[in-house]
Amino acid sequence: MVEGARPPSGTGNESRPTTPQMIAWLVTRLGVTLSPLSIGLSNGSRLEIDAASDDPPILCESWAHQGELSSAHQRELLSKAFKLVAARRLKGDHHRLILLLGSDDVAQHIQSGDGWHAAALAVEDIEILVAELDQRARDNMPLPH
Repeated sequence: MVEGARPPSGTGNESRPTTPQMIAWLVTRLGVTLSPLSIGLSNGSRLEIDAASDDPPILCESWAHQGELSSAHQRELLSKAFKLVAARRLKGDHHRLILLLGSDDVAQHIQSGDGWHAAALAVEDIEILVAELDQRARDNMPLPH
């Protein structure tokens, strides 16, 4: 079950309509309970993670974006990946990192090509999963701006 599902931090409403559905799909797929996680940092700020579990150790950020990725979208997605890496270092290096996406196209884009993005995700063992949602849920996902 999803405990205390909340919209992810980020750029406003972009991921809000389907994040709970995506996390619920992951909960069902993995058979675990996931909850949002907030980690206090030494400078007084907080690192907010969309879904986490200590048993088994999982940290997950979700991103529901559909369509082509602009440079700003790529930066946002890589920011989510970096947030996972930072959270794992703070919580312990044994956590499984999952970047949960709402689109096969986005997953293919971020994992393909000769650029450093795909290589960096692989080096940090960030697993890319695409939530298998029905068409109605996908129709409610945000389109590119």
